[in-house]
Amino acid sequence: MELQFSKQVRHSAALRAAYNALTQETYGFSFEPWYQAGYWGDAHVPYTLFDGGRAVSNVSVNRMELLLDGQARSCVQLGTVMTAPAYRGRGLSRRLMEAVLAECAGETVFLFANESVLEFYPRFGFQKKAQVRFSMDLGRPRGRGRRLDMASAGDRELLLRHYKKTNPFSKIQTVNGENLLMFYCAGPMAECVSYLPDFDAVAVAEAEGDVLHCYDVYCGAGQSLPDILEALAPPGTRRVRLEFTPVDPAPFETSPVPDEEDAMFVLNDTGIFGWEPFLFPVISHT
Repeated sequence: MELQFSKQVRHSAALRAAYNALTQETYGFSFEPWYQAGYWGDAHVPYTLFDGGRAVSNVSVNRMELLLDGQARSCVQLGTVMTAPAYRGRGLSRRLMEAVLAECAGETVFLFANESVLEFYPRFGFQKKAQVRFSMDLGRPRGRGRRLDMASAGDRELLLRHYKKTNPFSKIQTVNGENLLMFYCAGPMAECVSYLPDFDAVAVAEAEGDVLHCYDVYCGAGQSLPDILEALAPPGTRRVRLEFTPVDPAPFETSPVPDEEDAMFVLNDTGIFGWEPFLFPVISHT
């Protein structure tokens, strides 16, 4: 049977259900709650192959605007690259990648890959970009944040209002990315959003043992990131790891991100990612 190609997944309940079945099988989640909440916008476009009513392979195009040192830069992030097990080895991912890259010719395109496909993307001209982690010890963890309830309209509005202030501590961040933000904060990170009244800041962070992973901080300029991190961290926290690149890396130790965890590949880099040390914001992965 000849496979059918579609870029209209979002607009069809049947196609969307098939697409979500494949994401559930491959990655263990569904985009349906994101769609039903009204956050799936035009920036996320799956390029999907169907065998009858079944989605069998996909590459999603996510158009993004990044703020780098105060300058807005447009780029494309690819994500949700997947093929159903029974359809692997037929060149379906290559077919979709060729279609995507033909439409994105000349644009900066990037993606994140696991160790099983590290040899695949260089065939299309992608180059691997090294990333590092930033971490530091904490002196006085105080845990003064209030957990926001993402089921509450008021708390969601508080998050979105602060998101517009951006993260003054991050060297690179997404702008106009409310839909992607809510994919995380109304989904897998719904329990990780806190408000810090002493700083009028909203942070997305989670504790793992005695380590606090800080994904983003939204507040006005002129504040101290170490002070915010101490107020955010629950008692017993000994160390914090930033999941973004700090504007001032001096207080932080760095360590390389292993390829098997999150290898980054870039095509047609126009200087957006041409600096070191670097970590693309984890909460902006697609």
